[in-house]
Amino acid sequence: MFKGLAALFTSGAILNPMIWGGIILGLVLIFNADAETITGFYENYNFYLLVLLIAGLYNFLFKKVYTEKGDLNWAALTVNVIFSAVKFVFSSLLTISFVTFLSF
Repeated sequence: MFKGLAALFTSGAILNPMIWGGIILGLVLIFNADAETITGFYENYNFYLLVLLIAGLYNFLFKKVYTEKGDLNWAALTVNVIFSAVKFVFSSLLTISFVTFLSF
């Protein structure tokens, strides 16, 4: 378990703002909601649309990818948005799982 936590710091993944957002969301949900509310939260498609919007804004404002000509590389930007959204959702789910694991 400690090797996994150490890998987060050495790889730099813990410094990603999308992962921090997922961790904070996971902590807020696990400490303030019951299991049915959390399940309903992740079954709602509006949550995923909001995550895509946040990931899109983050990548468009702070993580732009340019081509050699100096134009925006829309394909790379789209892939980054999708991966950022996946990082956000998985980090929130893994945070909930980790806190639930520690509570036993």
